[in-house]
Amino acid sequence: LHKNTNKYDGLIIIICGHGRKGNMLVTSDGNSLSIDKIRKTFNCHEMESFKDFPKIFIVDVCRGESVPTAHKITMRGTNINQDISLYGHSDDGFLTIWSTTRGHQVADFSLLSNCMTKVIKSKYKSGYPLKKIYS
Repeated sequence: LHKNTNKYDGLIIIICGHGRKGNMLVTSDGNSLSIDKIRKTFNCHEMESFKDFPKIFIVDVCRGESVPTAHKITMRGTNINQDISLYGHSDDGFLTIWSTTRGHQVADFSLLSNCMTKVIKSKYKSGYPLKKIYS
């Protein structure tokens, strides 16, 4: 990857698992691994060949100890024991995408903004209603 001999034009990494406070991934042996450290291995100083590429990290792990109590969740199509109550939190349903990492500034017309704008404009011009673009 450091030389990008396969001519990749972007990077998508998906991390799913158990997490802990402080952006930590719980490994299969029970230890913790910093998600920020994983991400930093692909920054422009560590991976210069990916310097101007979009890098998308999708992380699906817990990030704290708060137990959700905002609303009861109904599970459909499962054989879950009926005595178990599952609760969602007030931020259920949100997907937040930032164009930069915590603590950094982003230049005007960032890569993310430019790409998103192009996609939305091209879909809209081809007759897609905005509601359909986001569904």
